[in-house]
Amino acid sequence: MDLVPLKVKIGIKPEGGHSYPNFNLLAPGSRSFNGIAMDWAKYVDLFGGWSYDKVCGHHETDEESPNLCEWWGLLLVPEAFASAAIEQFPSLCEEIDEAEYERLYDSRCAAKLPDQVVDSAALDHIERMERLEAAGKVQAPTAGEITRRSKALDPKSSEPGIRENPKKTWLRCKASSGCQIVERLRKA
Repeated sequence: MDLVPLKVKIGIKPEGGHSYPNFNLLAPGSRSFNGIAMDWAKYVDLFGGWSYDKVCGHHETDEESPNLCEWWGLLLVPEAFASAAIEQFPSLCEEIDEAEYERLYDSRCAAKLPDQVVDSAALDHIERMERLEAAGKVQAPTAGEITRRSKALDPKSSEPGIRENPKKTWLRCKASSGCQIVERLRKA
């Protein structure tokens, strides 16, 4: 699916809690899926949802997030939603190109994610079976089982065990989601 990257400012409500732009004010056609207008929070989740700045929050400042009580998140949304959001909330929504999205995603949103995802149950099962095999309580593993166990330790394999975290980098995330970025910004 072709999507547009947005960087969205998120404030704090006076009574506390996050203050998102009210995207439900956008024309229903800009937040419709299969012809049905949706609540914006559910709509954006169809396309991967929010990627939040995990380096600097509402109560901190730095170069990327200079205003106290203001935070930002990234969205990937269809063109109609992006255009309507930028028009309705020009001070809160900014279209960015894929290079900027990747930079922010990798250095801010996914910076604290682990590089690998571990399926402890799968690895515990392998360990239990190997102990039972060594003790002679079960049959020795077949060649296929030995291969499967080896793959479970290979992060690039799809076998349950140790996997590359598909959300750790934008390139991995993009490859696993199959989305395409629409480049609408003119380069100078």
